[in-house]
Amino acid sequence: MLEARKQQEKKWRLETRERAEKERQLAMENQPQRTVTERRLDNDHNDDDGNTSSRSLSDEQDIWIQEEEPQQQNNQEERLHEEIENEIMENDNDDEQEKEDDAEEATRLLLNQLEYQDRETQDLMDPIFNAIHARFTFEPHIDTHQAIHHIVDHLLSIKPFDQWDTILALDLSDPRYHITKISDLDTLLPALTTLNVSNNAISDMPRLPPSLQTLKAKSNRITNITAFEHLHNLHYLDICNNAISSFEGITSLYHLRTLHAEYNKVASCRPFKRMKGLIHLNLRNNSITQLNFRKIKMDSLETLDLAYNRVECLEAIEGLTNLKVLNLDHNDIKWIQVNEPMEKLKVLRMSYNRLKTFDPTFFPDLRTLYLDDNQIQRIIGLSCTPRISSFSLRDQGGQQVNFNLQYLRGSRKMYLSGNSIVKELHRMEDFFTLEYLELCSIQLDQLPKDFARHVPNLGVLYLSHNYLQDVRPLRKLRHLQKLVLMDNKLDSEGDVIDAVRPLKRLRYLDLRQNPLSVKLYPPIKSIEQCKLLKNGISCFLANEYDETWTSRDAHFSQHMESQWHERRKVHRALFIKCQPLLQVLDNISITDEERTTADIIASELKHKQTLLQ
Repeated sequence: MLEARKQQEKKWRLETRERAEKERQLAMENQPQRTVTERRLDNDHNDDDGNTSSRSLSDEQDIWIQEEEPQQQNNQEERLHEEIENEIMENDNDDEQEKEDDAEEATRLLLNQLEYQDRETQDLMDPIFNAIHARFTFEPHIDTHQAIHHIVDHLLSIKPFDQWDTILALDLSDPRYHITKISDLDTLLPALTTLNVSNNAISDMPRLPPSLQTLKAKSNRITNITAFEHLHNLHYLDICNNAISSFEGITSLYHLRTLHAEYNKVASCRPFKRMKGLIHLNLRNNSITQLNFRKIKMDSLETLDLAYNRVECLEAIEGLTNLKVLNLDHNDIKWIQVNEPMEKLKVLRMSYNRLKTFDPTFFPDLRTLYLDDNQIQRIIGLSCTPRISSFSLRDQGGQQVNFNLQYLRGSRKMYLSGNSIVKELHRMEDFFTLEYLELCSIQLDQLPKDFARHVPNLGVLYLSHNYLQDVRPLRKLRHLQKLVLMDNKLDSEGDVIDAVRPLKRLRYLDLRQNPLSVKLYPPIKSIEQCKLLKNGISCFLANEYDETWTSRDAHFSQHMESQWHERRKVHRALFIKCQPLLQVLDNISITDEERTTADIIASELKHKQTLLQ
């Protein structure tokens, strides 16, 4: 608007100057002009009164005037134009100066406005910053100012400051915060129901909002639960990987349903005995040595995980009347005392203990039973657990295990590796529901001839680390998809091909470390070597999941002699051709290029065979 007004004023000044110039020119045109003749007559009249010399002078003057008059007129016009141009330039300069002045004024006003807004923002941010600063403490090496701004930005991304009292969930688990203490959060976020402060360095959190229902505080430095005792609405608490040694006072959390407290320093389960509403309790990787559940009131408990503790004996566990899942792996349990049936228990894991006998009589509805790596010599009472679906008894120290395998006819999965159970294997009959069978390292040198008839629906079969020379009893396993025969005595490709050719669903076949393939691949790890790995994978399956195998095989293949390289191609081609749907052979995926090569090799072999005939 200011610019338009200036343009209008400039236009008016120019129009005024043009109008004045036109009036001046018109006045000059209307003024009577005296001719030279008239001026001479005047001079003659004057001469009558004067002398001759004066007449002559008058004539000269008249001639000079006549010559100078147009020149003077031109000079006047030039001066007038020059004055107009100077005036226009002065006006233009004035306009430019006015523009600069206006720009400076606008800039000044804008800066003042921004400064005012900054003051307003600063006035607003100061209480926010101070509110966080008063409640959060950080590790010494952390820039406190920056850390506070991170938290402020996160909160403002959820809701404006004046609505923080309505925030329901807050996640501060980002490791960059490095929080060591949180206090008085109840006055800042009074409606909070879910809080995640995992992955910090927190040692204390006094006065949390009583409205909290879910609290995740794993991987911190918490040593006790005193700060949580007033959280009566808490349903879910995760404080694993801290330094808690005692749970005294936890009974005040009477609405707690799930507690994750693994990787702490808990030595006793006594504080939990009156947790009537607790459903899931995880105390793995602590320091618990005794479990006595007499006079217990944990009627709602369904899952209890006590793996990786130091438990030596288990007493009165029947007090957990609603228990469905019990994990006691990796303890020092020598015996388990149960006096009444636990009718709801469905999963029992007691692997890596020191059991010598086991009786599941009081677990009538058991579906999963894992007893790996104990010292079991005898199992009785299997007839009382007809619903077992998954049974694992791997590696009982190499000694003979006395149990009746026929009571497990209803199983879908059985893991029996590492035991001397050849006699039991020959007694297997009518395992019609069995889909997965693991029989590695059981000193097996011969398969029962009617083996396939008794396990007709088998889909996965592990027979590694045995002494088998003939696998033709497997020919009728029509549903078999995976067959692992590593480290046996198989020396005839023809016999093995005859055995696997009818297996139309076979997708995975592993024949490594047999006489027929021993020079074609690098050696696999022994059972003893696999036991030393301690990577969470059974030593009987470790070679299948060996991450170094691919690189070792590539190096081996590059440096093997040409004759053995060709022999390896032929070996793979023969099995690829006999099983077109095979996807993995000897732990190496089959490529399209390899299938094409197999066709060529098979044609060449057939041609050679024809010539020999």
